[in-house]
This record gives sequence, structure tokens and C-alpha cells, in this order.
Amino acid sequence: MPASPTSYESRGVARAPSVILMAFLLSAERLTLATHSGVLISVPRLSLAAGARTALVGRNGSGKSTLLAVIAARAAAKAAPEHVTVDGVLQLAQHCRVGELRQTPEAAVQAMSVRDFLDVAAVLGFAEPWDREWRCAAVMTDLLGDVDPQRLVGSLSGGEVTRAALGGLLLAAPDLMLLDEPTNNLDAAGVEFLVGWLLSNDVAAIIVSHDRDFLDAVTTSVAAIDEHTKDVHLYSGTYADYLVAREVEWQAALRQYQEQERRRVRLVADAKRMDRMALTFERTQNDYLRARGKKVARRAVVQRARIERTLNDLDEPLMPRRPHFAVAAVADGTSNRLLVLDKAGWQGIVADISVVVRRGERIAITGANGAGKTTLLRLLAGDIVPDSGRRAAEPDCSIAFVAQVPPPPRKDESVLAYARRLAPLSEAAAGALLGKVIFDDVSRRPAEAY
Repeated sequence: MPASPTSYESRGVARAPSVILMAFLLSAERLTLATHSGVLISVPRLSLAAGARTALVGRNGSGKSTLLAVIAARAAAKAAPEHVTVDGVLQLAQHCRVGELRQTPEAAVQAMSVRDFLDVAAVLGFAEPWDREWRCAAVMTDLLGDVDPQRLVGSLSGGEVTRAALGGLLLAAPDLMLLDEPTNNLDAAGVEFLVGWLLSNDVAAIIVSHDRDFLDAVTTSVAAIDEHTKDVHLYSGTYADYLVAREVEWQAALRQYQEQERRRVRLVADAKRMDRMALTFERTQNDYLRARGKKVARRAVVQRARIERTLNDLDEPLMPRRPHFAVAAVADGTSNRLLVLDKAGWQGIVADISVVVRRGERIAITGANGAGKTTLLRLLAGDIVPDSGRRAAEPDCSIAFVAQVPPPPRKDESVLAYARRLAPLSEAAAGALLGKVIFDDVSRRPAEAY
């Protein structure tokens, strides 16, 4: 007998019990998340059974992380985030344990060693000591790599903290995992380990990720947020299956719309022909023809009403918007040199590195976790100064550095104000850029909403 569910109602309005069967760990019905600027996301119906792994996909800023935060708040019996109004039914099965991947662990674990943190997490997930031991060892080896297990959690870098938090979440083995960009700080071996863990353990998950290969490997369904209507549509299968289904849907909608437009052209042409005929008849001196012209004119009016009544049901189907980038071709040569590292090193993490960055180049930095990728970026950005070798940048070289863990927004700081604090942009330029890339209502919406 399934345990009776509890429901989340942010407005405190009593509702009739949902008809959703609680054989599911999580169920949502007529769930709407809204901010002061309007509806953020609308979930007509969503259910998640044990072992199901659903990818939550949608345009940046569409409400994916906010939905995860609302579910996590519900599981912890806390209020929804301040900037969000929640209406509808959100149910979790009683005794369903929910774990959330966060960017930083709780303050209480900052003074713990990495191994102690993992050991405590494993006690929550696995009863047998031998089971906990090998799983902790696997997480340390395959997920945390060269991180010293005796290091304090508070001393870890941003990427290391996130991997430790992910390892702790896997070892705690909750019934439902909420994973927000879990592969961001993983190398190829770490992603492979995470895929294997998710596939071999009976754990449900809602996953937000831009890593399509990862989603293809682990998901059993996709919940897609329509960027135009804000509605969530459900698709069974992998992410690749979802892409195929979306293309089929769009092609069918396009054919239906094109057929409507062909009918519209025919009917409008008929109405115009009747107008011309009526005008010709009305200009004649023949009483019979003038009377007939009036009838034809009335038929043209009826035809137009028919067009408005029957052919305005379908809007043109819109494909998801995609950002467009254009980079001008740049000739080779020393005059195009922007930035140079010459045999640079820093605290033994990287050493004797030489890099030349030229205008228009796009360089990928790859390597295992702990290899020094972030340190190299910090050297290039001027965030740290090399303790050996040198760094030189052209006077007109402006640099934007996006760190793994950006500085947190101030309380009630708008998206626009936060962006301008991080980048030297005018209000108009920052607002235009944010509007094109992700955001709307940037002057009022709090940055912490994201």
C-alpha cells in the first residue's frame, strides 16, 4: 500500500486530492511557477517513478533550475524561493528521500575532510560497511581523481567542491536526485563513472544538463519547456529520441499551417473576385445586374467572415531560437597577437607553459581534472600573476573571465545591476545584451532568481 502523499500549495489553498497514483515518487499536476514578470513555467502533468531519469530541457532562463529548487524546497518542507509564486499540486511520496546537487556544500561540512564527508554520506545510503567502503573508494578514484582525501572540504577549489558534493550525493543514495549541470566539472573519466553509477543503481533523477551525450546515455524521458508557451511537454525515450519527435511534430505542424495558408489564399482570392464582380455590376445601368451585384457583395462579406472564423486557429509554428555568432576572419601575423604567456608557471600546478592568443581565435583547453585548466585560464585572464615566466597583453586587449563559481549576487540585486557590477557596460548596452542572450525584465528581476 503506497504511503499517502502530501501536497505543496504555496498559497495555502486546499484542493481536492489528486487522482495521480502515488506509485510515483514525484507527481505534479497543474503546477505553475511565476515571477512578478509573468508565468515562468507551467507543468500540466508530470510523474516520476523509481528508477526513471528525466532530462529537463529548455532555453536558458526558462525555469529549469527554479523548478529543481521548488522541488528541493518541498522535500525539505521549506517555502519556495522568495522570487517565485507556486500554484498547483506538487506531491512527493511519503518517506521519499530527495538529494540535490549544489554548487557548494553546506557550511557544516567545510571543516570536514573529504573522506569523512564521503563516509558520512555513505552511511545514509548503504547499510553494510563493506558496501560503503568500496563505493567510497570508487568515488575517490574515479570522480575526485587526485584530490587528497584528507584535505578539508573548505580548502577545495570550485570544481573540486562540486565533484565532492556530487560524490556525496551518489553515496547518500536518495530515492530522487535533482542534478543541475552535473557534468560541468567532470573530465571524460568522471562523466563515464557518473553514467555507470546512474545506470547501475535504482535511483530516480531529474537532470538539467547541456551535455547531450550524457543525457542520451542516462535519460529514460525528456520534459521539454516550450519557450513560447512556457508549457512542459513530455517525451519518452532518450534525448536523441526527443529530438526526432520534436522534428516530426514541427514538420506536421508546419504542413498543417501551410495547408491553412493555401486555403486562406484561395478564399481571399475568391472574395476579391466577388468584390470586383460586384463593383462591375453596380456600375452598370442595368437594374437586374445592379441587384445581382449587391448579392455578390453580400457573398464577399460572408466569405471574409468565413475566413476570419475558420482560418485563424493555427499560428505559424516556430522553431526554437538559436543564438547567432559571427566572427570576422583574421589574417595571421604578429599584429594580431593579443595575449602571450611565456614559460609561465604558478605554485607548481602549471609550469613552463607558453601560449599565444591571436584575434579571432577560439581555443579549447582539455585535460583531466586537476591538470591545471582553470589555473591556466586564470593566468590568461590576469586573475593570478605567474610566479615564473611572464604574461603580456596588448593595451587594447579586453578580457572577460567567467569563473566556475561566480561571485554571488547581492540581496535583491537585479540581473541588470549584477551584470553591470561584473562588466563595465552602460545600462543600455547591458540591457540589450542580456535581452538577446537569456533574460527578460532585467531591471526588476532579481539575479538570485537564476
